[in-house]
Order: sequence, then C-alpha cells, then structure tokens
Amino acid sequence: MPQRIKNKLYISLLFTLLTLVQISSINALTLEEEEKKGEEFALAIKQQLGVIDDPFIDNYINDLGHYLLKSVETRHFKYRFYAVKDEELNAFAGYAGHVVIYTGLIRAMDEIDELAAVMCHEIGHVSNRHISQQFAQSKTLGVASLLGMLAGALVGGEATEAIMLGSQAALQQKQLGYSRDAERQADQSGFKYALGAGFNPAAIKSALAKLQAGHFGVNEVPAYLLTHPIGPERISNIESMLKTPYVVLSKAESLAFRRLYPIFRTVIMARYEQREEMTNYFSSELKKDPDSPLTNLGMGIILKEKGDYKESITHLEKAVKGLTDPSPAISYLSEVYQSNGDTEKAVSILKEAIDKNGNDRVSLLTLTTIYEKAGDFDKTIEIYERLKLLEPVEDYIFYSLGYSYGKINKLGLAHYNFGLFHEQSKNIREAHFHYMEAKREAGDDPDLMKKIDESISRISEDFKKLEKKDNSFFRSGNSQDRDGY
Repeated sequence: MPQRIKNKLYISLLFTLLTLVQISSINALTLEEEEKKGEEFALAIKQQLGVIDDPFIDNYINDLGHYLLKSVETRHFKYRFYAVKDEELNAFAGYAGHVVIYTGLIRAMDEIDELAAVMCHEIGHVSNRHISQQFAQSKTLGVASLLGMLAGALVGGEATEAIMLGSQAALQQKQLGYSRDAERQADQSGFKYALGAGFNPAAIKSALAKLQAGHFGVNEVPAYLLTHPIGPERISNIESMLKTPYVVLSKAESLAFRRLYPIFRTVIMARYEQREEMTNYFSSELKKDPDSPLTNLGMGIILKEKGDYKESITHLEKAVKGLTDPSPAISYLSEVYQSNGDTEKAVSILKEAIDKNGNDRVSLLTLTTIYEKAGDFDKTIEIYERLKLLEPVEDYIFYSLGYSYGKINKLGLAHYNFGLFHEQSKNIREAHFHYMEAKREAGDDPDLMKKIDESISRISEDFKKLEKKDNSFFRSGNSQDRDGY
C-alpha cells in the first residue's frame, strides 16, 4: 500500500479518536449533546486537517453554504463550512453542521451547480440528523466504521486489515457509510435545497459521475464514495426525482456565486494544488490566450507564492483589468504590492475597491492585515467594527477586535470582545470570565457597561448550570480523590 495512503489513514484515525471516543450512549444524540460534540469536532478539524486560511476562499465557501441553507426549514445548528487543502475527492458533514469540502473535490467540480449539489447533500445529512442517528449503531459499527463515515478514511487491501479487526470485519465494511435510507433522504433534501437556491439539482448526477471516474486503483477509491455509496438503487432514486417536472429559477444571489465560481476554482488550483503541475497548466493556457483574466490570475498567484513579485504584479494587473468582478484579484495584487515594498499602492487599490463596494469583506480583511503589520490598530479596529455589521459574522472577528483593543490598552473593550468570541464558541466559562473583567475595566463608559450587563445576563443561566455541575462534582467522591492526591 502506498505510504501516502498509510499516512492518510493514520491521520484520519487520530482525527477520529480525538472526536469520537468516550461514547457514553448508543442512543441518538440530543441537540444539546450534538452541539457539544460539534465544538470538539470543529477543534479537531482545525488541529488535524489543512483548513485553508484565505479570506476569499473562506468567505466564498461559507457565504455559499449559508445561502444554500435558506431552503432548510428547521436549522438545528449554526453551520460552518471548511475548505481543506487535500487532493482527495472528499466532502463530509460532521456533528452540529460542520461541513468539510476538500480542494480535490472542488477542482473536480467544473460547474458551481455540481459543488452546490454536493454541499446540499451534506446539508441534508445534517438537517435529517443522520450524524446523530449513527450513534444508535455505534456499538456494532465501532470507531473504525464511524471513522469511515465521518472522516472518509481510505480503506481497502492492507488499510482494511488495519482498521477492520476481528470477526465483525465483513459486517463493519458492509455498514461503512450512510445507509441507503439516509442517502435517499439526503438526496431528496439536497434536491430541494439546490433548487430553492437557484441551482440545477440534476448536477448531482454529473458530480457523482466525476467522483466515480476518480478511481485510481483498488486501494485508492475516492473517499467520498466510501461514505456515500453509489449503487443502482440510489441512481434510480435520483433519476426518479429528476423526472418530476421542475424549473430552475436563477436568483441574484445564485448568479453572483456563479460569476465568482471560476475565480474561486482558479484560486484553489493556483494556491492549493501541486505547484509544478499548475505552473505547467497555466503556462500552457497563457500560450493559447495571453490575455485570459483567469489564467493571468492563476499565474500571478503562483508567481506570488514563488516570490517573483515583479512578474506576479504584471499578471495580476492583467487579471484585475479583465475580470468582471476583480475584487479577489485586487486582494492578491495588494498583497504582492506590500511584499514588494509598495504599501501605499497596496492600501490605495484596496480602498478603491471598498469605495465601490462597502460590503467587500475580502478587501476589508486584506486591509486589516496591512494595518496590523504596520501597528496601526486604530484603523484595524475601525475595519473590524465594520465587519461586525456584515452577516454572517465569523467568530474570529470578535477575537481580532479583542486583540486589537488590547494593543491600544482599551482593556474593557478588549475583554468584552473576547467574551463575545468565547460566547460564540460556546465556551461559557471563558465568556463569563472576560465579561466580568470587562465590567471591572469599563470605567465610566455607560454604553459599554450596558452591553456587558446584557451579555452577562444572556449567559447567566448556562453559567449557573456549569457552576452547579462543578459543585456537584466536588461534593462527589471525585473531590476525595482530589484531596487525597
């Protein structure tokens, strides 16, 4: 078995052990229990997977995901979408609406309708509570099979022998992945969500066909197909749904995502695929059309990563001039200007983009990095406060504000924003600590004091439950163990 697959397997095993052990019940999780598991799951994703830290990529995948959620009637959780740097063809939904999409899968999806169909299918698993229901089978499936379902572990040959142990191996391998009923439900929900968002639900067929075409050998079946099996019955169900008359109605939002999708894929290819392969690809495309905005964008990003700033600027300037929506290219161009020592030009083009579109989060976030490097935290704070008004607000905005206010010694506001960050992250103890510190540091600022009091009141019930739980713990035999130690 290739070492690359072994490494993937070991990482996936560690990933799952961090998130799935300590199963206390074979019953389906309650919403509260799954929310708690979701926090652990999110932490494991960030620690164990190559989550992409790029304002444009992160904003696009999350904006698209939250737009697709509009057709979900009951949203049990606060969803979060992650783009992960990995060439495998994979995507999966974890606890409490944490959805992971690999760059390899994104690259394989030529049209946004195909990516939207896959994402809607994963949302369907979450909205139908399939992840929670898998716990009802955990006693028979075991950690290895749950690994396969949630993390898309590659199995087959030696890999199968490594994780499928004992006499239950055959049964577990058969049960690896979602059930036929779960897949049918997710397909039906995905159809509804994609259509409601203005995308063609029939794209699920071409998406699955591309995934099936991704077989590279008996030991390298695309991970997605292991957790989302494609059989004649499932294909028949999909075709039956598609026979029902339907009309795809494009919407302003879906059209905006459609226009940006080629840029999104180009950035994925240039920044997160094999550099040598992509250098050859974009070089070949430039020979066919030297003025292609997308090809110049891709080559400009590759040259930026290589440190060839002069040539990078030449290509990125061409991309900015040729793209209908140049804001992502402007962001990368500004970074190259700054790296090349022209900070004034970097700031200038970002401000121009923001003047044209005040909601351009990518340009706003890029500008914060420039001000942070320059130590101008007053301007950094001004932008982050502006970003707080743009939905959806990511948790890191509050953290960044707390850090920036701390840098200018406004400790009341620093602790208040750290409190908001921890409250959003469901870390109630830390949130309460920072709110109390904020109250102590707020001084004679009545507006801030009012916000702090409202925040403390908002988490008071949850904090009381935690205190009660702590007191109960120390009154139990565990306190004797602690004293004895």
